[in-house]
Amino acid sequence: AGLSSDEILKKLHQRLQNNLAIEKTIVHEQLAAIALLRLSQEVQA
Repeated sequence: AGLSSDEILKKLHQRLQNNLAIEKTIVHEQLAAIALLRLSQEVQA
């Protein structure tokens, strides 16, 4: 995403406040987004 080190640190602090259920949801959403991005790159290649 091209984040600065300050932005990454801010997001880390935010994520550390999450409970396990919220964090699992975020992880699943992010993994799905990564998979879709990679798939679309393969289809275009």
